[in-house]
Amino acid sequence: MLPTFLLAAVLNGTVMLHPQSGAGEPVGGALVELLQDQTTVATATSATDGTFSIPDLVTGTYSIRLSSDHTETRGTIVVHDDGAPRTFYVFDAPCGAIFGRVDDAVTGLGVPHASVDILGSSGTDANGDYFISFGCEKFSGYKFSGTSGVNVTARHYRNLSYYFRSEHVDGFAGNVLDFDLQPLATPPPRDRLPRR
Repeated sequence: MLPTFLLAAVLNGTVMLHPQSGAGEPVGGALVELLQDQTTVATATSATDGTFSIPDLVTGTYSIRLSSDHTETRGTIVVHDDGAPRTFYVFDAPCGAIFGRVDDAVTGLGVPHASVDILGSSGTDANGDYFISFGCEKFSGYKFSGTSGVNVTARHYRNLSYYFRSEHVDGFAGNVLDFDLQPLATPPPRDRLPRR
């Protein structure tokens, strides 16, 4: 068992039906599971107002799965010790999106005005949240296959870019993907620069 002082993080969230497929109403009774190495380490069920809380977590990266009467949302989240509230979306078929948060890897705070490109583009809001909509197609789901690129950029942070092989990303589901950006080294004040 881990010492109590290491279990300082909490995930506070709200499960919502996204407005493109409903009226943006909260989703009660959704099962929220956090996993590491494909093993469930914590669960919660959302209340009638969509809220849930999972305490006593170690900071770090988790797989997340949200199951409801609508669709299942899966992905990867980063839990920091600030307990900042999160919103997780579920969708009615055939709607879908990729969404998540961009955080400062050192402070754990959200990075506003970052640019996220994954099968579409989005900027982050004041909390560091982004949302890339797949829209609501008239046919029953669609797929992206092959090699896909991820590019996350923000002023004063190192760019994060990589490629991944995606067998498919369903167009009628939610996909959560969080990012931690490393801040660039802060240059010394101008009056402390070495003289030539």
